[in-house]
Amino acid sequence: MDHHLDLIYGDLDAPPTKPLTTSTTLPKTNTSNREEEKTTDTKPPTKESINTLSKQKQYHDHLTNKRKKKVLRKAAGKTWEDATLEEWPDNDYRIFCGDLGNEVSDDTLANAFKKYPSFVKARVVKDKVTMKSKGFGFVSIMN
Repeated sequence: MDHHLDLIYGDLDAPPTKPLTTSTTLPKTNTSNREEEKTTDTKPPTKESINTLSKQKQYHDHLTNKRKKKVLRKAAGKTWEDATLEEWPDNDYRIFCGDLGNEVSDDTLANAFKKYPSFVKARVVKDKVTMKSKGFGFVSIMN
C-alpha cells in the first residue's frame, strides 16, 4: 500500500474511532414539494476503493501533465515519431494478450480486467487500413 495514503487515511486495519456511517442533516427547503429534512449516509473508503482511485489518479495525472518526449521509431529505412506511447503511463506494466478473436474490442478486453484494482487501460491492436483486430492487445496495470 502506498505510504502517502496511510498518512492521509490513517491505518485502515485499525478499528474505527468513529461509527462507520454518519448522518448529515441538510437544511429545509422552501419548495412546496419538499418540506422534510434530507439525510445522507456516507461510508469511509475501503482499501480497495482507495487503491483503485490512486491508480486512476496516477493515470489521470499522467495524461494531464504529459512531458513531451519524442519516441523515434525506425523500420524499413524510415524514421518517424511515435505519439501513441504518450497515451500510456510511464511507470506501468503491460501484459501481452495474444490469440484474440476479431470480435474483441478495447472495451471487451478492458471488461475482462476491470475487476483488478491495478487495472489502468486496455488496447487491442488493429490494422490501420481495415480497422480489424490483429489478434493481440495490451493491458496496462500499475504496481
